[in-house]
Amino acid sequence: MATASSPSTPIITVPDADDESIAILERIEGKIDLSGLELRIHMGVPASDDEWIERTAGADGMLLGWHVPDAALASTDRLKVISYLGTGASDHVNLGLAADRGMEVLTVSGYGDDAVAEHAAALMMAAVRSVPQLDRAVRAGEWPSASSWQIRGRRLGVVGLGGIGRRMVEIGRGLGMDVVAWNRSAESGATEIDGIPLLPMSELFATSDAVSLHVPLNEHTRGLVGEQLLRSMKPDAVLVNTARGAVVDEEALLRVLDDGAIRAAALDVFGSEPLAGDSRLRDHERAIVTPHVAFNTTDASERLFIIALQNLVDFFSAKG
Repeated sequence: MATASSPSTPIITVPDADDESIAILERIEGKIDLSGLELRIHMGVPASDDEWIERTAGADGMLLGWHVPDAALASTDRLKVISYLGTGASDHVNLGLAADRGMEVLTVSGYGDDAVAEHAAALMMAAVRSVPQLDRAVRAGEWPSASSWQIRGRRLGVVGLGGIGRRMVEIGRGLGMDVVAWNRSAESGATEIDGIPLLPMSELFATSDAVSLHVPLNEHTRGLVGEQLLRSMKPDAVLVNTARGAVVDEEALLRVLDDGAIRAAALDVFGSEPLAGDSRLRDHERAIVTPHVAFNTTDASERLFIIALQNLVDFFSAKG
């Protein structure tokens, strides 16, 4: 990667690298011009505040993959910018403290739209066709019969029309589904956006054969999907969540699954992650679970690093 070309070259610390991030950095070398930066790469998440402070010392910028403690931000007067590898920097950086210290926090959006939507579609189809359950049965020596419904002609309800939700609309239409959506403008009476029919949340849940969630987690969406909405779904419907776990009331979802009120829930995100060892979602016959990997494709990971690094290049270029 880049090396220092002069004493004035901005120093970028990568405080929490792992083997995967090193491999990505090697793959994207040549795809982005980092000649104006010096990267100082440290392996593994720092084990203590002191180690964080040591890795931050002398750095002008930071490429951050996870959580940075307040002690590291408070210890340096040199750090000017943090480029976070993702969208949810507020969960991992004390934005107020960073602002007080004169640091800019940059994020990356849109890098995983295709990846997350494709995973949501895969979860939807796996739930409709009972793929995990049938796989387990055959491996156990069984040869069960299982009925399901076809995707074509069924209704897909997409909750949230950001980049991922809009890509999910495209995929659903490509599969021959009748796609409807909800976003906040639907609550104000809007009936269409960019050719996508909008429905009130209650109608979307009640009339869709599959509901896929694609909203951010905030004060408006925490607990958005509760027991009333879940019980309004068709008995053979499936719920897909690749958004954030806390968007769904998990205990209410378990009660609905216990009662067999819907066909299945296919989840990549959970209220607490990693999913607790005693969580009933782990072995519930109506739940399909994956470990928050919807975003994690080679293409999306490379795009994430390229944009995050370009943010740093642009920041220091603008500073002259």
